[in-house]
Amino acid sequence: MRVRTGAVILVVGAALVGAAVVIPGLIAFQPRYGVPDAVRELRVIQEKEAVYRVSDPAHPGKQVFGTLAELGSYGIIDSALATGTKGGFTWIARPGADAGSTWWAVARPTEPGEVRDSVLYTNHTGAVWSIKASDPRSKADPDPVTGAPPVGAEPVGR
Repeated sequence: MRVRTGAVILVVGAALVGAAVVIPGLIAFQPRYGVPDAVRELRVIQEKEAVYRVSDPAHPGKQVFGTLAELGSYGIIDSALATGTKGGFTWIARPGADAGSTWWAVARPTEPGEVRDSVLYTNHTGAVWSIKASDPRSKADPDPVTGAPPVGAEPVGR
């Protein structure tokens, strides 16, 4: 009987040690997006910019697009995206020079690699463009007036 009790105690002890090692890593885990995930998130931004434009309480009577922080404070995007860092990407969304008619957004991988190898752009037109993160042109933001992506960006299929 003592042998079985000792074996059970050994197994339970090993399981507890394993859990102590694994659980903190699971708690700290933040999903890391690939390019398709980032494209989906840009589509969310497109949708929420349209919502914000017609219902922004900070600009009654005006229809203007917002930044990620403004969309977040209005509660229409999640707080991680509103901070500009989510899923292994850095996110930016800004109104264009004419905040009532243009806006743009960009998603840049924080650590470019095989899964996150592209910088992605979108704007008020609803299109999404991509350029390899290794291309020096990927460092540029979209045109502040028109929201057009940098030269060299290619359309991403719908």
